[in-house]
Amino acid sequence: MRADPLSRAVALHGLGKITIHEGQFKQGLHLMEQSVAEYPLALAYRNLAVYWNSEGDLVKGNEYTQKALALDPKDPYNLVFAAVFMAASGHRDEALRVAQANVNLLPAPTISRQSTRRIANARKRSNSQAHFYQYERYHAVRSKE
Repeated sequence: MRADPLSRAVALHGLGKITIHEGQFKQGLHLMEQSVAEYPLALAYRNLAVYWNSEGDLVKGNEYTQKALALDPKDPYNLVFAAVFMAASGHRDEALRVAQANVNLLPAPTISRQSTRRIANARKRSNSQAHFYQYERYHAVRSKE
């Protein structure tokens, strides 16, 4: 018996992430693309956005970010990811507004253990803007996402 599309999409997404984390980037990318073809999930679109932004393709990253937002425009994680990519694209004021509205999410699963203390200190400072613009750029952060 064939699994339903949602279950297949979740499984393909998970396999894609595992494959990417094991260093097989193109194969993992293909699995994630299969996932959204099977059943569109905001999480999979976000991870595709992370992949392309990590590769330096901000246009493709933005396309996937917009698809995630279209599926669930009020999801706080979609908003935070969109803000990170906005900041990278030069829309810092708008990105900072989103970050400040969702500051409790910044140490979300996208943050590695090494970054957690730095984030906590950034929260204590009145100006955590510099940290927000930098945390997604670290390889250790992207590898834990």
